[in-house]
Amino acid sequence: LKKKMPPQQIQQTNQSYIIASKVIQRTEDRISTPIASLLNGLLNLDTNVIAQTQISSSEAAPPPGSIIAEVKGSGAALTASEQTTVDVWTIIYELHRISPQILTTVIGTVTASLQSPNSQMRHRVTKLLGRLFYAPTSNIAVQFHPCYREWIRRSTDIEPKIRMSMVKYLVSILSNKSGEKDLCREATTALVRMIKQDPSIDVRVRGVHDVCDLAHSQEGDDSALSLSDKSNNGPSAIISADLLLAVGTERRDAITGLAQIYHKHYITQELKQVQSGGDDCDIGIILDTLSKTCRLDEDGESSKSSKRQRSLAKIDDNDDDNSDLHDVDEKYKWISRTVFEAVCFTDVTDPDMRNRIIMIVDDVLLGSTNATQDSTGAGKKKPLTPTSRAVGLAMIVHYLQGEDGSGAKPSSSKGGSSNAFKWMCALLAQRANLQNAVHAYIDARSKLKDYDPESEKYLTADAEAMELLEHVASLTAPVPDSPLSTSSPEGELPDILRKLHNAKDKHIFRILATIATPIHSPSARARAFEELPKRTKSMGNTASVWIKSLARRCAMGNFVNVEAVEHCILLAQECFREEDCKATMTFLSCIRVVTKIYPMVGGTTDGFGNLVELFGECRSSGHSSSFKKQIEETGIVTML
Repeated sequence: LKKKMPPQQIQQTNQSYIIASKVIQRTEDRISTPIASLLNGLLNLDTNVIAQTQISSSEAAPPPGSIIAEVKGSGAALTASEQTTVDVWTIIYELHRISPQILTTVIGTVTASLQSPNSQMRHRVTKLLGRLFYAPTSNIAVQFHPCYREWIRRSTDIEPKIRMSMVKYLVSILSNKSGEKDLCREATTALVRMIKQDPSIDVRVRGVHDVCDLAHSQEGDDSALSLSDKSNNGPSAIISADLLLAVGTERRDAITGLAQIYHKHYITQELKQVQSGGDDCDIGIILDTLSKTCRLDEDGESSKSSKRQRSLAKIDDNDDDNSDLHDVDEKYKWISRTVFEAVCFTDVTDPDMRNRIIMIVDDVLLGSTNATQDSTGAGKKKPLTPTSRAVGLAMIVHYLQGEDGSGAKPSSSKGGSSNAFKWMCALLAQRANLQNAVHAYIDARSKLKDYDPESEKYLTADAEAMELLEHVASLTAPVPDSPLSTSSPEGELPDILRKLHNAKDKHIFRILATIATPIHSPSARARAFEELPKRTKSMGNTASVWIKSLARRCAMGNFVNVEAVEHCILLAQECFREEDCKATMTFLSCIRVVTKIYPMVGGTTDGFGNLVELFGECRSSGHSSSFKKQIEETGIVTML
């Protein structure tokens, strides 16, 4: 045991270690008491015990008369054996792996040191107990639950470094001890308090990062990090909407982590079969996915098609499966509501949070259109297909419309009533207003070429165009903080607007004109993000950053765009042909929300043509009487 121990994650191959462990295991009944006495003596700083051993018991200098003290006091160099002498903490940890029963009387002594006035001692004890409690092969936290509770109290220690270590160990307990509900509940309670109330921002941010990383890395649904809004054992309790009342970095990181969890564990999982089917996915799979995620059959009336039996992705009607489906909903669905409720942070209150929310809505909830690295490192992860994005958009809009706090279902005639739904519409409307403002400015600027630069009409038109550009600036993000002196006009908004207005590169305005319409393609958005910073670099770094931010605020993201709406129209048409009026209304309701804000999105040749065709099919007289009744009850014709 005096041999230097390798890191805990490395498999032991040292023959001396292996032999010693075998000896201890075979003679445990005879040597457990002497070993426990030795360890307790060292922990209690018994001078008689310390003087007879080379095992270190603390960070302090060894007491006079001990073997180590005599060697150091003589000025002689330490031998190789003495240099590799380990401390009592390392030996205790190794003993728990070999023969944990030896530690029965030792753990209590170790726990008593948590009250030491020496911060270094408390930190060492906190780390040791944390390693013992979260070790996958250890059951010490259960066997010594009072000691575990005493250790939990270190989450309020006066030393920030001790609280920082507690974050790491508490999250590790949630990861490794998911089957121990009591341990996880107490760990969660401590994490809630630390993330929301810890006086150190570094500790709070570390907690947000670690919890989100753990939840994002979980592959199954059996972890302790249950995302149930009604549970006290998961991130909904740890990183809830209450955290949005925190400051800056914490709430930005929290909402980002939650959105990533939502995309990985809910959207991609629920749309897995739709994604596998590609753009030509069987309509039966899509209908089953909507029925499951939007709970279209919960009112007791079957919306399944009378024309065909769904043989693909069939949902089992037994109670256990339905319960599992509802559990998944409770774990993750609420995150989309929290994301859109965070739209309440304006550019006045927190511009960085506003930028983060726009990025999350555009590129995280339904993912990016670019291939991304898989979390396992196995390779590139394919983006969602347009069909999958359309179904995902309909799922989110349907949930937000019905999420008014009472559990009521969305009304097809009145629309959504929840705050999250209203904030979502407000965010989309802000983008529409910005696009209109950018389009008006570019149109006004382009007319300047019709006048003589020296004429009064030119000066008047130029002033009007500049006013329109100032209006554009009022609708987008403020200028980022500049490292330049505040006395210099360089980097201030008037200077940036003047440089942009007087720019000679006409391609800058062509790019802006492209994304100033809601029917541009995803490739046009990507081209704007790539080209604008290069072409505006000569205006200065602050101006270039602001113009890129303008492009991000103006361009349609991956959440709502013309491609998604056109696919929603196609899917609504296919659902109607399958005589599934509820699914049809789910897509039409989503289309109505978007086209009310962006009329052009529903007015494309293909999109509007398919809507007219669907309207004609609804008015057809060739339907059965029962289907006509469904059409009338759901109000499809009125919606169209």
